[in-house]
Amino acid sequence: LITALSQVQFLPGAPTLEDEMSDQKYIIYDFRHCLGHVIEECGEVLAAIGKTLRWGEEAVNPELPPHKQESNYMWIRRELVDLRGAIDRLEGVMEKMR
Repeated sequence: LITALSQVQFLPGAPTLEDEMSDQKYIIYDFRHCLGHVIEECGEVLAAIGKTLRWGEEAVNPELPPHKQESNYMWIRRELVDLRGAIDRLEGVMEKMR
């Protein structure tokens, strides 16, 4: 799974993890925290994909306020960006452990 996700290509102009998580004080660079972050992000990707399969890629969450609504397609893209960032950090930490 990690190998396949590491090959995900994002469209030009897609938000980066740093765009989404601008407060760096919440990002911890040690092995256990990075593992946990990858697991959390995998769960968020699975949730976005599951909702998309059930409701369609253009559907939005009606429980969110209008200014926070996004299509399920964009939700998946956003979560993949977050997952890619978590994988990148984990790989960086693992390289330093050699």
